[in-house]
Amino acid sequence: MNIDIHAITVCVNYAHLFKYCIPNKRFFKRWVIVTTEEDTDTIKLCKENNLEYIFSKKLYNRQFSKGEAINEVLDYIGYDEEWYCHIDADVLLPDNFGRTFPVDEETERIKVIGLKKLKCVDTDHVERTGYLRYYEEFVDEEFAALNLYTMGRVNVDEEEDFEYFLPQQYFNRTDDIIQKFKGYGYFQLFHLPSLYKAYPDLHHVYPSMSKNAGHDDWIFSKIFYQIISLDTYCIHLSPEKTNWDGI
Repeated sequence: MNIDIHAITVCVNYAHLFKYCIPNKRFFKRWVIVTTEEDTDTIKLCKENNLEYIFSKKLYNRQFSKGEAINEVLDYIGYDEEWYCHIDADVLLPDNFGRTFPVDEETERIKVIGLKKLKCVDTDHVERTGYLRYYEEFVDEEFAALNLYTMGRVNVDEEEDFEYFLPQQYFNRTDDIIQKFKGYGYFQLFHLPSLYKAYPDLHHVYPSMSKNAGHDDWIFSKIFYQIISLDTYCIHLSPEKTNWDGI
């Protein structure tokens, strides 16, 4: 890996799937799991795999306020690092994940490229969400790179027997890669200094307006200038659009 990634995962009553995603740990400098005191299975799994975890105090401020829980981890980690990744508890990254970033040959660090701040603000979007969004036809070249990095995904078969789960069979299914959810909350990698450069008055990094897990990630994706898909894909262990209210 040529970048240090600080990862965030909300895992509440998802240990039965999260246990298959523990190999993701090798890609992260630090991985913090946010759960609840009642979720003993997730706590046990974290202890067994030397994973850092905290208890959320705000997850149930609404029905399932996932955005609030993500911000709790950001507060816990701090805001002084460069690269942060929000990844769901049911997402397994591929073996080649660490080799998919555009790297500067001189510095051997990931290129922070393509970030362009746009001059014309969509005021209706601001009124609805509280976040800025810019029209693409007005480009200011002064800014460096406000990109959201994502990847396609392959969904596990609904009838999958996880007792005999073999990830490689899904990593061979290139014809089944789904791209339509790119930028959504199953995998969101971003460069925090660029985010603050574009939005210096940003109070909370992650939106927390939705009553459940079904909307805040979409709002977050819209504050970036562009969404860049890495040349790889992950495995998504749950059916689409399920458990947005938690389990």
